[in-house]
Amino acid sequence: MNLRRNAFIYLVFFLAYSALTVPAGTLKQGTQSTADVDAIHERGLVYAKQGKYAHALAHFEIALALYAKQLGTKHLKYADTLHNMGVMHYHQNNYGSALANFETSCNIQAKQLGTDHLSYADTLHSMGIVYDAKGKYGLALVKFDTALEIYAKQLGTDHLMYAYTLHNIGRMYFVQKKYNLALAKFEAELEVYAKQLGTDHLMYADTLHNMGIIYDAKGKYRLALAKFDAALKLKAEKLSLSHQSYVETFLHIKRSKKKLGK
Repeated sequence: MNLRRNAFIYLVFFLAYSALTVPAGTLKQGTQSTADVDAIHERGLVYAKQGKYAHALAHFEIALALYAKQLGTKHLKYADTLHNMGVMHYHQNNYGSALANFETSCNIQAKQLGTDHLSYADTLHSMGIVYDAKGKYGLALVKFDTALEIYAKQLGTDHLMYAYTLHNIGRMYFVQKKYNLALAKFEAELEVYAKQLGTDHLMYADTLHNMGIIYDAKGKYRLALAKFDAALKLKAEKLSLSHQSYVETFLHIKRSKKKLGK
């Protein structure tokens, strides 16, 4: 039984540079300005948004080498480019390379920005996602927990990024069968969505669905059914009856009723 992943930000791109128009292919060796290198990086971001991860990675690698020459390997633009390379490796299932990029980026950010900076938190969060993909849930939880503390301090506990990190922490507890801890995180996540998105939003509905799954895993089928019912009513207003999300919740309701003998 799988939790639904809320449709929110999984990995954070660093979009630190303004859009520039210098075509990457026109640059001559030894003549690149920092603005030229920013343009290469920017082109990589465009490819990334298009889902062309190999092309994006190639541009980020070129930009990284040029930033290293121009600015040094301790500069934040170097760190940001490493982070974005890590995102590309993640999307291509190259988790070892992704972690290596994130770790180097994180070390630079810690020295240049401090360990309570949002960029540092974002990189920790990204590392947590990679550890999750590798099935290393304990390590993922450590990264998410640290990122959550920074988000609470810098953004507040009503921010959506805080809620999304709660969601990831809850998932880590769920896969480790720590259901009460998972439920507490999803309840806190639900409160943020209610304030920021409203109680008719699909992310609110998905969280209700996830809470239903936890109650089901705990053998509390009536509570599970109540959550699934509430989620389905919201999804019925937003989605077609053939939508995967609607169907999943509908099937969970059928299973819960069967377990209750209904």
